[in-house]
Amino acid sequence: MNMGSGVKIVLTASATEMSDFFNNPFMAFSAGFGLGPIPLGFARKTLYPPVERYINGRAKYAPYGLRKVEAMLLENGFTSSEVAVVYPDDLTDFVGSETKVIGISSMDPTGMGYV
Repeated sequence: MNMGSGVKIVLTASATEMSDFFNNPFMAFSAGFGLGPIPLGFARKTLYPPVERYINGRAKYAPYGLRKVEAMLLENGFTSSEVAVVYPDDLTDFVGSETKVIGISSMDPTGMGYV
């Protein structure tokens, strides 16, 4: 789904943070492992696949902190047409000339933690 000129505020997170890991809590640990010889495309399909999207292309599931930011924006004057929570693979569908902010959530921004 291409939004043309884009959405004013786009929120996202890494593919591993946006995955439900097939609802397997042990599979979630695979996101912290080095891939080594495993191709990224294979890992994304088998270890941390993207989850469902709403019909408008927005993410159905997202990290709690990202949803809290979305809720704050909506409570403080922005409309749902101005704020989009999307999967990282869908950024090109939502970012355009009208986009003013891209917010990226990170569980471990310094890269120092294992998971």
